[in-house]
Amino acid sequence: MEGLCLLPVLQVRRMKIALIAPFGSFADSYSLSHVVCDQARALLARGHTVEVWCFTGCVPANDSPCRGIMSVIRPCIGAQKFERDRTEDRRWRSYADDISVACTRLMPDVIVTHDALFQADYIDIAKAIHKVCQTEPACAKAKWFHVAHS
Repeated sequence: MEGLCLLPVLQVRRMKIALIAPFGSFADSYSLSHVVCDQARALLARGHTVEVWCFTGCVPANDSPCRGIMSVIRPCIGAQKFERDRTEDRRWRSYADDISVACTRLMPDVIVTHDALFQADYIDIAKAIHKVCQTEPACAKAKWFHVAHS
């Protein structure tokens, strides 16, 4: 048949992906909530296993940007006292303990973090992920992507 173009069917490798949302709320007014939830929806639609790891106590409302993906929200990182422009060993070690437990359960291929500004609290999350990826066999091969938003 003239003009017929047959494209090969691409095989997509299904991955286990952890989206770390280090904030305590998925408020509709917070644009980053929409970014993380929309990314989770898109990855789920492509057949990937997705978990959104957020701070404990963060329970999104049904009318939040998380509507339709509530089953993948995992409030599994213990919230720590935020101190502006100050990092602390105690805080990142606590984050590392919680992220390690979540990694052992999911065994992610990919970890994606989102933050609005690279401030102290996010630096502690980054330290925790580095440590977990270096020491936790369940995360040793995970690829980590950090998305900084302005």
